[in-house]
Amino acid sequence: MTKRKKNILVVEDDVLVQTLYQYLLSAQYQLLVASNVSSATKIFEREKIDCVILDLALAGEESGLVLARFIRQDPKNHELPIIAVTAHAFPVDQQNALEAGCDEYMSKPLDANILLKMIEDLLNP
Repeated sequence: MTKRKKNILVVEDDVLVQTLYQYLLSAQYQLLVASNVSSATKIFEREKIDCVILDLALAGEESGLVLARFIRQDPKNHELPIIAVTAHAFPVDQQNALEAGCDEYMSKPLDANILLKMIEDLLNP
């Protein structure tokens, strides 16, 4: 019997960055990709999510912080790991992400080794 790959929800509006995540993560994890908050919440309704990689600066009216707060409002998601990723690397951005319920914070450009270790540590505490 094969072990189920963990589901990682990638919430990212840049198609090139989505492709990068596919390249980096698809061998180890099952990726579900959403480009906005609305699409992400629909995925949450139908899939079991094990980890979220969340771009904070999404195109449209709702930011990744809105989604982080949405995820955390459901008690069953209090332990769900959320990694905030953003091109905005100011200390206030990190503080806002952590206050919204994100567990970790990374600034772009992504460091693949750090991201992979972060995911591994969060999924296997």
